Amino acid sequence: MSEAKSGCCSPSRSGPAQENASIVAKSTPDLPVAHDDVLLAGGHFHMGDHFDEGHQSDGETPVHGVMLDPFRIDRACVTNAQFAAFTAATDYVTEAEQFGNSAVFAPMAAAERSDVIGYFGTRWWLAVRGADWRHPFGPLSGIAGVDHPVVHVSHNDAQAYCARAGRSLPTEAEWEFAARGGHAGRRYPWGNELEAGGTHHANVWQGQFPDHNTAEDGWLGHRTGAQLPSQ
Repeated sequence: MSEAKSGCCSPSRSGPAQENASIVAKSTPDLPVAHDDVLLAGGHFHMGDHFDEGHQSDGETPVHGVMLDPFRIDRACVTNAQFAAFTAATDYVTEAEQFGNSAVFAPMAAAERSDVIGYFGTRWWLAVRGADWRHPFGPLSGIAGVDHPVVHVSHNDAQAYCARAGRSLPTEAEWEFAARGGHAGRRYPWGNELEAGGTHHANVWQGQFPDHNTAEDGWLGHRTGAQLPSQ
């Protein structure tokens, strides 16, 4: 998340009518939450998919030059604790809470079968009743003692948070510039090989997606749970 200038492949859907207009419109930042950010120098970089491995619809090609002014960006995503402070100060209700359900990756679902009410486009994204930022994997999950990034937050929810925190969402170019960490054209921050040096550098799906994850790196996700449902 960027500091507000003067003068975070998942399913999507249309949002409900906003009941939080006064929160979104509020221009005076007064949220008592600290943000650990860093100043990046900006400059010219080549943005896009240097290996032409994505889909044309992703807009990642052709690679093109972009010039950025210096900007500040958070070192990490907004956490559950930070978002909790926001909702406590504003009584904000997220769109997932207004809908009454949200998308949960099937292997991570923590819900009774009766609370799985459908799919979001594919069988590995379940529509789970009661899934929201306080219940990230469904109604049988929670966030107590978990210092993780907040999830089930829509673009409108994020904008509302920014309005009260005196922040702004980074542009796509700013996010990619920051994520590249000063390296040009790499697939990953550590290089071009996923398991460089025979070491797992990040948690990704291993095995045959979406039916079997070998979890060779030792992680399936924050929570292991239900098997993928049959089609």
